[in-house]
Amino acid sequence: MKYKIQKNIPIPQKPTNQCEYPFSEMNIGDSFLCSNSEKARSAAKKYGYTVTIRSTNEDVLKGYRVWRINKGV
Repeated sequence: MKYKIQKNIPIPQKPTNQCEYPFSEMNIGDSFLCSNSEKARSAAKKYGYTVTIRSTNEDVLKGYRVWRINKGV
């Protein structure tokens, strides 16, 4: 396969470091429901938050409740 070389194509801006989880809007002790505990834990670590996660069977979502337990960065 041959590749076409193109010139003067601008490099797109990097996406902003926005987290899909609401850690920055949460107070210590606040929580939310999610379906993927490892993804939430990884995002919390990346953005400097400490969380605790427990499995739950609430409402229509069988998943995980994530609590923020520190101030973050």
